[in-house]
Amino acid sequence: MTSFLSLEKPKYRYQAFGLAIDSDIECNELSKNEGLFSETIRIQYGKVPDFLEDSNHHGARFQAKDSEIIIRVDNIAKYWIRNGNVIIVDKHAASDNQAVKLFLLGSALGALLKQKHYLVLHASVIATSRGALAFCGPSGVGKSTLTQAFIKHGFQFLSDDLCLVKEDKDGLKVYPGYPQVKLWEDTCTAFCQPVQELKKVRQDINKYALPNTHLFCKTPRFLKHVYILSVDPHDRLHIEDVSGPESFELIRKNTYRFQFLKGMGLQSIHFKLCSDLIKQIPIKRLNRPTSGFKVEELINVIVQDLTL
Repeated sequence: MTSFLSLEKPKYRYQAFGLAIDSDIECNELSKNEGLFSETIRIQYGKVPDFLEDSNHHGARFQAKDSEIIIRVDNIAKYWIRNGNVIIVDKHAASDNQAVKLFLLGSALGALLKQKHYLVLHASVIATSRGALAFCGPSGVGKSTLTQAFIKHGFQFLSDDLCLVKEDKDGLKVYPGYPQVKLWEDTCTAFCQPVQELKKVRQDINKYALPNTHLFCKTPRFLKHVYILSVDPHDRLHIEDVSGPESFELIRKNTYRFQFLKGMGLQSIHFKLCSDLIKQIPIKRLNRPTSGFKVEELINVIVQDLTL
């Protein structure tokens, strides 16, 4: 297969998710490469076709085949992810850089990690003295809010929204993403964070990027628990253990960009990764009321559960 890797020296060198990243695109959101990881990927500008030749699966905004996927974001960019080692970005002329990077460091990077046969969850992760805690759930359920609340209490964090889990000789580890949490304007206000000091993740939405290098955990941590954030129909705040087929289904549902897997021929690999996870790590449902509660109450319930 023809290589699409650029032969030019990259302008920027970063690290994230256990990878060294050589990039032609400036991404200040990422940590500078400190030589912690040897495996390298490349991010570069280039021409991305409108259609992926011989694609065997497609959705509203993507086309995929073995080891390749093209993701299209209207009026922003097209992203061509190949062989788990390169992301080619074809930027729309009218798009702003923040929006381009939002999808680059989200959907595109998530697809590349899947091509490397890693388990990628839709989760935010904090570090504790007993291991990493992953908070899974759909957009808007409060993953980032809960993570920021723990940060306010002095806890380190490993990632926001995208969680990479890899097998280590001694167990499953979460690998750090990049030192930023994304919060909506009202949540920033609740944390007494003036939005005038922050950058929007996209110009057309009131969601902001909160950089935090001081409490960012740069090294992988063993995964302790996975919490599935859920709204309780009876407005109770409690934690319940989940096991068996239900735990597998919850992990499957909280896979990051699950719809990408089939076209890239990764379903069977992914199901094995999910099975390995539920065999080794406790899966818990964190139920919260629809309203009338404080995030501090969530923290207290989680800390109590962690010390049992």
